[in-house]
Amino acid sequence: LHTMAFCMEKQGEQVLVALSAEQGGPVYLQYRYSNRGQAQHTMELAVYAAPDADSDGFLGSARQPAETLIDALKSDAGFLLGGFLIRASEVTRQCNGTVERIVGTVERV
Repeated sequence: LHTMAFCMEKQGEQVLVALSAEQGGPVYLQYRYSNRGQAQHTMELAVYAAPDADSDGFLGSARQPAETLIDALKSDAGFLLGGFLIRASEVTRQCNGTVERIVGTVERV
């Protein structure tokens, strides 16, 4: 299994996870956190095969309540998205709950 580490430190910014061509790479991860006055904060995680979101490189995204998605990312099972298993070893949040940093690994399944 090929596992690559990643660190996302800015929401809405695509982060390159440098999987080699043999591993089906490159892969870009992106997250967006939303708490627009809602009681339930939501988070979206997206996977791309190209850095431009408008291209054919979109592989998949998931939008869920933030706690649900974070719990899944931090679980042993990880979170399956777009043919990749994503796990978070560290999720840093601001006092208002906004996610500001996600560190973890991604592997093709």
